[in-house]
This record gives sequence, C-alpha cells and structure tokens, in this order.
Amino acid sequence: MAKEITSEYPVLRSSLFQKMDLPETFTPATLSRSGAVFASLEVSRHGLILSYRITGGGILSNVHDRIDFDWTCPAYGGQRVWFLCPRCGRRCGVLYLGQRVACRKCLDLAYPCEMERFTKGWALHQRWLSRIKDGKPKRMRWRTYDKLQAKVAERAVSRIQPFLASMRRRGFNGK
Repeated sequence: MAKEITSEYPVLRSSLFQKMDLPETFTPATLSRSGAVFASLEVSRHGLILSYRITGGGILSNVHDRIDFDWTCPAYGGQRVWFLCPRCGRRCGVLYLGQRVACRKCLDLAYPCEMERFTKGWALHQRWLSRIKDGKPKRMRWRTYDKLQAKVAERAVSRIQPFLASMRRRGFNGK
C-alpha cells in the first residue's frame, strides 16, 4: 500500500514559535488558515495545548493534545525551539495534524518527492512495454528491440522478487 503524502495534512511548524516572546504560563491563542480559525491553543515557554476538530471517514472528532517544547543552543548563538512528538517523544520541527497530532514517522507519511521515483520508474516501464507489446516495430533495429525486451523482463523479475521472497518466508515453496 502506498504511503500518504505530507502535503495532504495541515502542519504545525516549530519555527512559528521561534521569535515569539513566550510566557511562562499558558496563554490562549488561535491558528487560522485563509482567515478561518481551525484550531485553538494555549501557549507557554514549555509547550502548548492544541485543540481542533477534524472529519475523517465521515466522522467528526475532537483532537486535544499537549505538545512539549525542547530548546537547543545552535553554534551561531541564540536558541532554537523544537516540538517533542506527543506519540514517540522524538524532537522534530514539524507536526502533522490528522486524527492525532504526530510527527511524520509516527503517521508513516512520505514526502511527495519520495513517491516520484516510483511513478517515474513505472512510467518508464510502461513506455518500454508500449514500444514492444505488438512485436518488433518495423523500423526498429533488432539490437534495440532485444535491449528493450531485456529491460522489460528484468523490471518484471525485480518487481516479483520481493513477493516471492515473502512467500518463501511464510513457508510456501511453490509445490
């Protein structure tokens, strides 16, 4: 199954809080997109409490999470703020707002560029296949035709190898 893409989720970036003069106690604030408020939060120097509503699978649910901050001192001076993921505790600069607030790893999300190589490879395979599916084209050299046939066969074998390996691990030996 293909992973979901990060661009499909609303994000909360730690850099938003970098230049803010954060209070010691929790202070109410809101997050808005295109002029519409979509989340309310309470912010302090130590973290934030985030509340929002989301619809997933036709079900409206309320999400309420506490997100702690971690501060580091970069070599060039000053301080940098990080989120601590509410699920795994990992330090991260971006949290994704879905059915729960979490980092990219916890939600098992992929960057859009990570999926490009699969789609580009598949498009290339389809282009090779379309050139030779009806046999050798009239003006194509035999050497070129043989190369394309070998590439298509190699790609087909490389796609089926992981499946066969998983079947062998499960005890299926093909008899």
